[in-house]
Amino acid sequence: MINLWTKYKQVRALKRLFFEPDGKLKEDAKIVLEWLRNEVGAKGRQVDQDGRSLLFSADGRFDAAAVAYIAGSRRVYDLLISRLAVDETEVFNLAAMSEAKREDDLFNDLTLI
Repeated sequence: MINLWTKYKQVRALKRLFFEPDGKLKEDAKIVLEWLRNEVGAKGRQVDQDGRSLLFSADGRFDAAAVAYIAGSRRVYDLLISRLAVDETEVFNLAAMSEAKREDDLFNDLTLI
């Protein structure tokens, strides 16, 4: 069981990483949270490229290992969201960056090197 002092230190560290001094999410934090949200399937049912549920194998049998993997990933995401005390609907509504914006950011980052 985690003690309160350890949890407090974790919350403070995460808040410094993810939030501006005015309490708003940093732009980089939005990118990371959006990626994590999508990676762990926090918006709903996870499916593969063919639209099949990841909870079942290709031959239609229930895949306990896949369920355990997804549950473990989701647990880490839920811990992060709870420590940040951010509204999950805010994370769900993060707008995806356009491909052009990503390319511009990449070009700008590479020119700084």
